[in-house]
Amino acid sequence: MILFFLILNYFKGMFFYLIGENNSVSLSYQKLFNISFNLPEKYRYSYKSVLSELRKVICISVNYDINQRSETNNKSSIVYDLSDVSKKERIQYLKFYGIENKLVFVTSQELIYFNSFGHKAWFLFVTFPIQIHLLILGLFKKDISGLSFVLKNLLITFNFLRLCKNQKIKDVYMFGIYDTNSAFLSYCLMQNSSYVHQITSEVPIYKWNKIIITNELILCSEYQFAEIEAFKQTVVFDSFKLFGPELYYKVSDLYKIPALKNKKVAFYSTGGWVRKKLGNIDQGVDIEFFEEKILKDIDDCLSEYKDLELIIYPHPREKVFFNFSYKHLYEYYLKFLPNSKFSIKIEDIITNEFFNECYLAICFISTVIFERVHAKRESVLMYQNEKEFPLKNNVDYLHFINSKDELNTIIKKCYF
Repeated sequence: MILFFLILNYFKGMFFYLIGENNSVSLSYQKLFNISFNLPEKYRYSYKSVLSELRKVICISVNYDINQRSETNNKSSIVYDLSDVSKKERIQYLKFYGIENKLVFVTSQELIYFNSFGHKAWFLFVTFPIQIHLLILGLFKKDISGLSFVLKNLLITFNFLRLCKNQKIKDVYMFGIYDTNSAFLSYCLMQNSSYVHQITSEVPIYKWNKIIITNELILCSEYQFAEIEAFKQTVVFDSFKLFGPELYYKVSDLYKIPALKNKKVAFYSTGGWVRKKLGNIDQGVDIEFFEEKILKDIDDCLSEYKDLELIIYPHPREKVFFNFSYKHLYEYYLKFLPNSKFSIKIEDIITNEFFNECYLAICFISTVIFERVHAKRESVLMYQNEKEFPLKNNVDYLHFINSKDELNTIIKKCYF
């Protein structure tokens, strides 16, 4: 019955999508076909990716059943994520904000299984119309990164629903809302009597997370209040609350007192130039160009204030690229900062532990900025001029600016 329920939701979502009705099932269907980060850029437009991912599902071996896990029972709440890398942090995060239920961690990877040959044959037989639909759609769709994983996501959803039904699970806390399956999985869980809590992460919703279906929406940054109002046609929830950035609980004690003024300015790098070299997924913005422009603006401003020092926090990709060589990183940044006094945090550090080191921080875009804002530290995002970002908002300590003159004004206000 669960499998037929899934197939019905899939085709019901497709029907409402085709007639232009944006209800919850239609939105969850649409998100299944969004851009997926699971495919490298060079495979996003290849029909072979569709065939390859379908073949992987067909070839899954029969040897596992998550229902055998003894710690999952009707007194548990499930914490769901895409991998177990952050298992400890996810559970501690929820407990920090008062979630006292017994929390059992389940990943999407654990849900990719068949527990018998009959289970496998039945799933592949019943989903055959969807497989044909995907093969046909793949011929006409330009970016097939999301489409390629639809069958796998249906298997994940099927096994998750079976787990919740068999173990009488009521509460599900979902991380990883950028995943293309997040809305469809959540919608199906809600339809089967589970109460879903989706955690946004501190990343702005507008880019990849604009379709959310949940009972309770847990926000991770103050800026997201403006976003859920702006995107209320596609962000569907019964209630919401603000927790905080996902790792902020580890450092919250450091920021209980107001920031002390000093003569240091931070620049948080997104590593745009390294991303371009490595062929990371194109986000539609030339990050390298804007980061270089920001550095030149900072250099012009700081050339007037010789007592201010710039501290550069390079992206981890930059550190690895230069094998943690301070000399090579310094030479790279010196090209854009010939008139400034600056140093580089080359050590392998946790950036959110160092917010007190600089009174003001500047960046093109980074989740670190939203962590700083939550810590009530002055923060600037520059040259963000996308259609839906930034939105008009009243978030304290967060400044969106688009010129060197505006940056100069903020520096004067903060330090002089």
